[in-house]
Amino acid sequence: MKAIIWKELRENYKYVALLAIGLWVAIGLGFYYQPLYLMVHSLPSIMVIGPAAVGLILGLLQSISESQRDRWAFLIHRPLSPATIFLGKVIAGICLYLFIASTTFMYHPFLNFFGRLIGDHEGIVLLKLVIADVLTGIVYYFAGILAGFAGGRWYGSRWLGIATAIFCSNLVLAAVELWQALVAIAFFGFILWIAAYGSFLARESRHLMPRWAKICLGTVFFLGIVFIGGIAGRAVVSDGY
Repeated sequence: MKAIIWKELRENYKYVALLAIGLWVAIGLGFYYQPLYLMVHSLPSIMVIGPAAVGLILGLLQSISESQRDRWAFLIHRPLSPATIFLGKVIAGICLYLFIASTTFMYHPFLNFFGRLIGDHEGIVLLKLVIADVLTGIVYYFAGILAGFAGGRWYGSRWLGIATAIFCSNLVLAAVELWQALVAIAFFGFILWIAAYGSFLARESRHLMPRWAKICLGTVFFLGIVFIGGIAGRAVVSDGY
């Protein structure tokens, strides 16, 4: 497994700087264009979009490059089980993601802002929100892996995993306590992880996808359809009134 992890780190480390800079720019623009008294309310929105985008892009980069026929054949015929190969990819990807996300805590405006709120209840609440948003990015990472490895057309069902991840973000934002957000992240992250693993196995043959992976994949598609249907229904109702 070490060889797979190092392979993934070598192939994807070049994206770390670009994604980190993009995240810093988004946070910097949020600080620059919002007055100080609005920062408490603007920062969570930035931290929702930023880690989610980083996780999704990283998952897509890792999976789309390997889904090409020649590279897929080279990858899957290594003397390792498919589960080990997938686990190595995921460990490397999550390590890269957490490194990118952790750099935001060393970003000067971010440190300045939290420095003014240290010891304040508002600062503790905000820190919990940031932690939840960073962990939600892992859900988007698995959604990106699923979109890259899932079969079907590019405009089809493979993107329902992203809709499911957005559903998770809405639940995290609606959570009153941190533990509630963590439960939602754990549930959605688990089903997207298993669905992505099943799609990874199914790249070689549809018959290789385990039944539990099919159940998780069906759950992801169902939740994605329900979320999109809810958004469409709300849009129709609002237009009617």
